Amino acid sequence: MPRVIPSALPRVTDLIGSVKLPPLDRIVRRPEITYFAYSVVGADGETTSQEDIFAVSPVTGDIRRITDDRDGPYISDRDPAWAPDRSSIALHRSDGGPSRLYVIASGTGVTTAAHSEGFSPVWARPDWLLYRSQIDPATGAAFDPWRIEVWALNLVNGGICRITDVGPERQIDEMSWHPAAGLVLGMSEAGGSSRLYVIPAAAVHAARLGGLPVASAGLTPLTAIAGEAGAPSWSPTADRVAYSTWTPGSPSRVGFIDLETGKVTLVPGPVAASPVLADYGPVFSPDGKQLAFCRGHEDEYSEICLYNVNSRKVRQLTDENRTRFKGSLDW
Repeated sequence: MPRVIPSALPRVTDLIGSVKLPPLDRIVRRPEITYFAYSVVGADGETTSQEDIFAVSPVTGDIRRITDDRDGPYISDRDPAWAPDRSSIALHRSDGGPSRLYVIASGTGVTTAAHSEGFSPVWARPDWLLYRSQIDPATGAAFDPWRIEVWALNLVNGGICRITDVGPERQIDEMSWHPAAGLVLGMSEAGGSSRLYVIPAAAVHAARLGGLPVASAGLTPLTAIAGEAGAPSWSPTADRVAYSTWTPGSPSRVGFIDLETGKVTLVPGPVAASPVLADYGPVFSPDGKQLAFCRGHEDEYSEICLYNVNSRKVRQLTDENRTRFKGSLDW
């Protein structure tokens, strides 16, 4: 059963403080959901399992391909993130070697900038990205295999600074940024569990501006729930966090937690199906009224679904006849 954060620890709502958030009618509507996808059955002439970036309309389900590497050498594009003005998309790209950060034009897919080694970018401001890496850019030295930290990249001058220092035997698996609430992280330990944590926005900015990286003591546990929790995503008003949850031997499910009450709402899973399908990677719509998430079978195929928070109904948005795996949604 879910429980509220123990009173001995600061609550996430206390960390956010009295920052005024824009009313929902002033939040820019984002008409497309972007994601990466690949095919293992040769869909659309694919000859490898390389990944490309796509976008889908949440209204019509129409899919738009943004990058296309079907006819060239093996290049995989993953983990797209919309720029604040929607004109660009940050992603990480690999030709089989280390992943590097790139920025592309969201309308054409043309590369506009290439940056340092890293992966899973998050657009925190128009001029800088947060990203994850196992490599210390200052020395080029790799951390141990079970250590992934967060870094910040200045898109204007290429400067890099370290945001977290969670230490060995821990890795930050996913993250979501909110300008008032900060970073919510999915973090796992070697041989242990996966949990959600929050770093206040002020601590992130302090590290970005030359302060010390945020150590483990600066992370506030967000939830303690039955099973594992990861892939968190803020709601637009930072009062809820969507996430994936699972227990060993069972398919993952998605839902969200209300930060004020600790109440967890889980999205209804798929009806009995063969093979058993899993849900993962939820993200809120810009108005907070829907969750988009992926439903599929292992690493073979998946489709994007929408969950209406008020009606509690699930609608399948895409249907590519089990030919593509989709992931890393950004709305």
